[in-house]
Amino acid sequence: MARILIVEDDEMSRDMLSRRLARRGHDVCTAPDGEQGIETAQIGLPDLILMDMSLPEIDGWEATRQLKADPATAQIPIIALSAHVRQIERDRAHEAGCDAYETKPVDLERLLATMQRVLGARAPVAAEAPDADPEVPTTPALVEADRLRAVAHDCGWTVDQLVTLYVEQTAEQLGKIAQALTDDDLDEVQRFSHSGAGAAGTCGVDAMVDPMRAIEDAAAEHDTPRCSELIRAAEVRFAAVQEALAALSAADSG
Repeated sequence: MARILIVEDDEMSRDMLSRRLARRGHDVCTAPDGEQGIETAQIGLPDLILMDMSLPEIDGWEATRQLKADPATAQIPIIALSAHVRQIERDRAHEAGCDAYETKPVDLERLLATMQRVLGARAPVAAEAPDADPEVPTTPALVEADRLRAVAHDCGWTVDQLVTLYVEQTAEQLGKIAQALTDDDLDEVQRFSHSGAGAAGTCGVDAMVDPMRAIEDAAAEHDTPRCSELIRAAEVRFAAVQEALAALSAADSG
């Protein structure tokens, strides 16, 4: 068992990853932003830190630099977690001091293997993934049912519980994205859409990944009219996703 600190601003992603690692035998604590992540690491001295890079207050790159500059925390390995797949992002994380880099949505078995590599013998071997339930009628382009079931199992939830949580959080995130655009706060648009893409990918709701990433990219380019169009398109897609998730939840409950 290892003591793991997860620094992640998205509540759903933070909770799911915490539950999944705890059920694999790890002692997990969390922080919602870079500033609290630094403080928690300095006080608790965990064995390993999983660091989201797109964080409020202090981002993951700066938090990593500060932790690596502090003799008390410099030796704690840090694994970067990011939805960005470009080599330049990997290089940036390593330059900041990260010991490894994992892309979102998190592939749990791959992450556990990386954790075992950076921690050595302290990290437990990953348990086998649960057998997939028989496929039920849904729309494969909208929801990857087996992945959603596996995540629910890892978290100790029913499919209906995960579906309810995902739908509630995504509805809230879309509202926050729209409000941030109204407030002309494109940094917040970018942050919320980034989190939304990560949560969708983790839960197997593939149909929401690209719409959220498109909003994030448009916000990064300061293209406000395009953001507005993409938010409306994401809302339409989300309505279809909710129908597919409701059908999946009903089938699994029955």
